[in-house]
Amino acid sequence: MILVCRALFKEILFLASSPYVSITVGDCKKRTRTIPSGLKPVWDETFEFEARESSDRLKIRVWDEEDDLASKIVGKLIHEPDSFLGQVLIDVKSFSGELDIWHDLEGRTTKSSVSGAIRLRIVTIVEGEETRAPFYHQYSCLHEILFDYEYQTVGEVLIPAEVQETDSWKVFFREPAQEISTEFATRFGIDTTGCALTHFVTLVNVFRLPKVAGLMSDILTNVNELYELSSRVSAGWLPVVSAATFGRMNKLRLHSVVAVREEMCQTMELLYNQLKTCLINYREMFPVTDPQKLEDLRSSVNLFIGISFFNMKVLQLENTRESVEVLRECMQESARETYEMLKQDVLSERSGFSGEAGDQFPAIQAVPDKEKKTEALTGKGKKTIALFEQLLRLMVLALENDQVYFSPCFSHLGNFNLWHITAVKLWQLFEEDLPLVVEAVEHDIEDASEMPRATIIDAMNFLFKVKYVFKSYIAEIPEYQDAIPEFQSLLRVFVLRWLSDNDELQAKYVVHAVEADRESGFKPASQYHHYSSSVVDVFCSLTEVWVQGALFSSDDMNDSGVCRCPLALTI
Repeated sequence: MILVCRALFKEILFLASSPYVSITVGDCKKRTRTIPSGLKPVWDETFEFEARESSDRLKIRVWDEEDDLASKIVGKLIHEPDSFLGQVLIDVKSFSGELDIWHDLEGRTTKSSVSGAIRLRIVTIVEGEETRAPFYHQYSCLHEILFDYEYQTVGEVLIPAEVQETDSWKVFFREPAQEISTEFATRFGIDTTGCALTHFVTLVNVFRLPKVAGLMSDILTNVNELYELSSRVSAGWLPVVSAATFGRMNKLRLHSVVAVREEMCQTMELLYNQLKTCLINYREMFPVTDPQKLEDLRSSVNLFIGISFFNMKVLQLENTRESVEVLRECMQESARETYEMLKQDVLSERSGFSGEAGDQFPAIQAVPDKEKKTEALTGKGKKTIALFEQLLRLMVLALENDQVYFSPCFSHLGNFNLWHITAVKLWQLFEEDLPLVVEAVEHDIEDASEMPRATIIDAMNFLFKVKYVFKSYIAEIPEYQDAIPEFQSLLRVFVLRWLSDNDELQAKYVVHAVEADRESGFKPASQYHHYSSSVVDVFCSLTEVWVQGALFSSDDMNDSGVCRCPLALTI
């Protein structure tokens, strides 16, 4: 029998207790060392007993060692040298396998006032069965055999929540397999939590099947809640309402505690990494056309969160990161991969620009020789704009899918907003590639060849589309609410060139209108007007220039001033 005790007492009653524990089985009696002035003693001592009769009882008594004269005199009178603090009595015949349980301390009579709890780890070895595998190992093998048989026979995993509403996480099989599992676990002391975690480990290899992630999440959530309840009750030194203190719940396969814990850690790490891969590729793994897949995505997120809690609190692994931060990184990586995939999709649809993975947009390729670079850029401005416009459309579709279908699967995580995370990352990558458009278009405008070239009108239409997408999908995201978008400064050259060309046309139009009006003697436009027709033309032109300047202005004050300069030139 292994004894790992922590007697927990109310400090008001035991201000100066020096507890120790006496253990008795039959005629054999042993005791632990005394913990001086210990209200939360931890002995960590091991004792072995041999029970020869099934009627024997394990008697655990907690005492407060007295060393003052008055207490010794009283102790001699009542034949108890030390103060009684509580006891636990257990029939030996109830032992089987390995148990790790918190017991409430009881008084010797119903009127006794005691408080506290003690934790016992008991390993029972039946004579003649020393070489047999531990019961929890036997149960693990039995559980896996039952699962494999049922899965091969029925062809699907049982989802208990569809069968019963309460405690569905404790149901693993259909009858009679469930009856066999329950009988073995009850007879040999495998508690419900250990059975549930055995089933959880068994499901790891099939977690991608429909509804299985939800089942695993339900199991792990209940285990975590049970652990949190047990920890909270123990910390408050209140009566323990559950036997699940998880000292035994990890010992499902190997006899060595260390080996079993390492195996559990490896299993959780494997599942954790597989879930990360699934979440990074959530667009492919959980298509929006399948409602069940979207539900599985939500369950996978819950399972991911549950594993983080389990690793941090139950397994007490160091350097366990916050699950929400890891999820954020996964979604950012997913957005990056989505952007690269969209680029490749656009390239594959454009003749002359298709290629293997890793190909880049036109004009991205590094050409050290200036003449070769000029040749590579010539005539590709229009195609580059067309590529980026198509990329922009695909980005919008991805963002709308995130907003409508995928974001609700993450909505229960509080401030975690999948759509915002994806939009910010996609837009950052898009802005990083915008200089390629500027370079290709500027070269086309300056080129004098007969090849189809991008004009300033093409560039301005592209700018309008970029601004529309930004205002519709990006501007309200907190990261961009007070920031000046980078694309405005990158594409400013298009605006200035267009305004300059437009100003020359406006000025010629106004001068022509005034000269024509002069030749007619500046006659009133009609009997109802006191001014000639050129006045209307002039003010319409000035208004148009002002509207254009306001249209192209941005949050950057420098840009606003530059865009309105043509008004002064026209005047």
